[in-house]
Amino acid sequence: MFKSLSSILLLSCLMVLLVATSTLADEVELENDKPINYRNRMLVVLESAQLKTSHSKFFEGLKKAGFSLEFKLAFDSISLMRYGENLYDHLLIMAPKAKKLGGDLEDANKILNFIDRGHNVFIAAHADGLSQTLRKVATESGIDLDDEGTNVIDHFNYDVKLDSDKHTTIVIGNEKQFPSKKVNILGDAKFSQQPVLYRGLGMLLKPTNKLLVPILSGASTSYSYSTSDERVQSEPLVKGRDTVLVGANQARNGARLTICGSMDLLSNDFFDASVTQFSLDGNHKSFAHSGNELFAIELAKWAFQGRGLLRHTKVHHYLADDSTKTQPSAYRVGQDLTYTVAIEEWNGKEWTPFIADDIQVDFVMLHPYQRQFLKYDPATQKYTSTFKAPDTYGVYKFVVDYRRQGYNQLIFADQVTVRPMHINEFERFVPAAYPYYTAVFVMMGGFFVFVILLTFTEEKRKEE
Repeated sequence: MFKSLSSILLLSCLMVLLVATSTLADEVELENDKPINYRNRMLVVLESAQLKTSHSKFFEGLKKAGFSLEFKLAFDSISLMRYGENLYDHLLIMAPKAKKLGGDLEDANKILNFIDRGHNVFIAAHADGLSQTLRKVATESGIDLDDEGTNVIDHFNYDVKLDSDKHTTIVIGNEKQFPSKKVNILGDAKFSQQPVLYRGLGMLLKPTNKLLVPILSGASTSYSYSTSDERVQSEPLVKGRDTVLVGANQARNGARLTICGSMDLLSNDFFDASVTQFSLDGNHKSFAHSGNELFAIELAKWAFQGRGLLRHTKVHHYLADDSTKTQPSAYRVGQDLTYTVAIEEWNGKEWTPFIADDIQVDFVMLHPYQRQFLKYDPATQKYTSTFKAPDTYGVYKFVVDYRRQGYNQLIFADQVTVRPMHINEFERFVPAAYPYYTAVFVMMGGFFVFVILLTFTEEKRKEE
């Protein structure tokens, strides 16, 4: 009886273990279908607890977007890593007036190392100042912030009601001031009828750094200067459309550093404000609601890798004339081969097909022997290219190297062998040798005619 009872208990334990293992496997499979930073653990560093109230709508928007927020004050002892493990996936610093940050944030190199490990950093600045540590992080990334006490000024595009006669509360509604729209950083958001309000620092992006992305820029009439001076006495750091208000650096490992020059842009006051844009003729343009909340949340989604992520799946190659599409172990020189791959984009919830017309595949052995554009097929949701294998045998790689602003770098390769022709695969009669074949038969025929003529003429001579 006891043996049967123990057997039943053992069987029950095995069944529970089997179910748990199956559930865990399903969870792992589900997690593997998400981007690396799907856990979205975010550390929010504030200069004062009051910011949790004054910027509450921004934080609520982050929570709705799926981020898990942990708040700390700037002077707290903050650790980004413990026992070799990262404690957070994202870092949001909103402490521009804090002259000194606590813990790991006191050292700019530790923040840069956090980025080097593939994590994202968002820094909100203010015209009244920014700590030297955070300025160093920006400078090391190719972003030069203007001096403390300066503001972006625009005498032709400011808010009549919110401005304090310094023309520093500027209105941004022209689509040309959103260069990031070209690379899908802000999604499908439109700001012509709900312009963005901005009050803060200007910045300059190093033109030689291809990793930098201007997200929000000033108008042609804007410039960055100190508001304490009544006249402009020296050359501004930035002016015109070179005045960047929000910029980012997307590292080669996919991590993103985003710097916003305005704390007010993220505040409840600007989220809820109506807009009255100055006009020279006195007919000021009025808008019922600003676009700050929409802009801030869409910006945060990209900054914390909720948008602009690409991945590749279903890589396959085969002989172009093979109806079974079986992937061979090697190709022969001169054969037509087809390469296919599916490329997908993360939209914040799921992977969707990514459609572009500038993706290329290289067939490489030391250097590219073939470089072809991949064409998207809506029916299969895959990219396809067909080309001829080179006449040089060796070990090749299919290489896709796709780098575009606003997206993570997509680089992957697949190795194949191209062999020479077997002895029984050569053509029996090579067309290039036809002249030689003709010469042989002409010579044989000529020799035959010569022998006949020589023989018969010799007999006639003997008879004579």
